[in-house]
Amino acid sequence: MSTVTSSTNSSLSSLSSPGMAPAQSQALNLKTGTGEPPSPSIPVPVILDEKLLIEIVRASAIVSSEILEQVIDLARVSQRTILDVLFASGFIASSDYKAFIHCHNIIQTKVLFKPWAIACLQRTLSEFVPFEEMLEIMEMHPLTALSDSTFAALAISTQLVTAMEFEKARRLSLSSGLSIGQSCLKLGYLCHSSYRLMLDCFSLYRLGQADKNTLRSIVKAAGFDFMRRGRENRDLPLTQTLASYERLAGEAGLAAGLDLLVKASVLSESSLLALVEESLEQNVSFRAVFVDVSGFNIQVLETAIKMAALVQSGDCAIDIAFTILQESVRQPLALRRS
Repeated sequence: MSTVTSSTNSSLSSLSSPGMAPAQSQALNLKTGTGEPPSPSIPVPVILDEKLLIEIVRASAIVSSEILEQVIDLARVSQRTILDVLFASGFIASSDYKAFIHCHNIIQTKVLFKPWAIACLQRTLSEFVPFEEMLEIMEMHPLTALSDSTFAALAISTQLVTAMEFEKARRLSLSSGLSIGQSCLKLGYLCHSSYRLMLDCFSLYRLGQADKNTLRSIVKAAGFDFMRRGRENRDLPLTQTLASYERLAGEAGLAAGLDLLVKASVLSESSLLALVEESLEQNVSFRAVFVDVSGFNIQVLETAIKMAALVQSGDCAIDIAFTILQESVRQPLALRRS
């Protein structure tokens, strides 16, 4: 992979020297010699999305913003793609060129969630590993990614979803960035009640208090399966369905705090359930997932747990708790702006 050095400006200046049209420059003569773009090992779309290419190159940080703007201008004048200009001027190697095309195609065809594809590209460029191989290393390959989901395995074994439905949900998750549970919810394979129930079963499974046969009995008793989807039961408190998860986490008041996050409109219910799902799937604490995935400061979660306890004890009105919790969400944003 090419490294941008002090020759950067001279490389570009040679492409736009006075008295020489860009198309006549040796560096832009992409049809002959070393300036010819490599042939990717995968099919290239008839029309490349130049806007998407610019976004991908910018995110890769392969060149500075200043150089990228010059490359964009040169590509426009010479009627070539920015990848052709980058390759011809020596900023990217043949392997890099192919990696960018791979990344572009997998995003354009909606096979892989854009942020995940770009993250894979960044590692490809920094670790000198082919894009296809990096997909496997990062467990993002479209053929196998998410196929080892414990949530899915339990949902199938308890007959909440079928194997075919899981495959459709898996593909949706790959293209959208949703969790498997969220995808099942969006596709109509789960409702909010059965999603909650599945997470309760998952928690019991992690606690070692129920095997798959026991979980199947729990699901059947609740009236859910893939033939009879069951019914929405929003009267069952979220705190009750998260009771097993709270025991697993070993943190008293966590369920009530999570319930308050939803009631205060800090998180939607499906987003919260997806965070719980991720915590169970990765077998890590909710706090770690809350910070890494939601993007919120850990103080928001701690405030939610404290305010929920005050509301339960009667020491704080629910509307005041909402206001304080919502303010804890806005405060970090204000600090970042200052």
